[in-house]
Amino acid sequence: MEHLSKRESRNSTNLDAFINFLTQDNNSGKTYRELYQTIAIMGFNGKYSQFCHKMNHICTIQPSFRKRVLCPSPIKTWSPTRLSLMLYMKTDQLQRNDDSEFLKLLFEKCPEIKQMGQLVKGFKKLFQCKEDGLLKAWIEEVGKSECGLKNFAKNLSKDFEAVNNSVITPFSNGQVEGQVNRIKNIKRKMYGRASFQLLRKMVLANSA
Repeated sequence: MEHLSKRESRNSTNLDAFINFLTQDNNSGKTYRELYQTIAIMGFNGKYSQFCHKMNHICTIQPSFRKRVLCPSPIKTWSPTRLSLMLYMKTDQLQRNDDSEFLKLLFEKCPEIKQMGQLVKGFKKLFQCKEDGLLKAWIEEVGKSECGLKNFAKNLSKDFEAVNNSVITPFSNGQVEGQVNRIKNIKRKMYGRASFQLLRKMVLANSA
């Protein structure tokens, strides 16, 4: 619950304090951008994407609000998390047409992001091809690029042999890491509740 409240706190804004102002007659005909710039000067503490998302939501659930304030066609926004996932996907894996159109526009305006998407997919492909030398070539390609993966590539170079072995061999410590994570989750749930004997039973019971 504490984690959830912190997340909600990060995503919350003070837009509710400006609703009365936004619905005034003299704001009729103004765009989202104009309204956002106005309330930003007045003390709105959110980002433009948060403003659009909230306004779209209000216009959807309150038809009367839509009549009092300019509500253009809903403005679609993409969060950084959603965008990072989209960069991993192939074009035919995108679920919505607007995702594909947005990526096309984004790549045209920001070639660096297109390059990053290609490098991210290339890194994933390393573990599928299992060919020696590909990791080194990928690191060198990142070093010549202008994207934000340079520090990541440098850290790979520091432990190149171990990383390369994970690329070219079929072996993985994923099973071990998964078991460690499972035990840690059980331990957190049991923290302060009972003795080690009960914790042991919980671990063994969830191992079946």
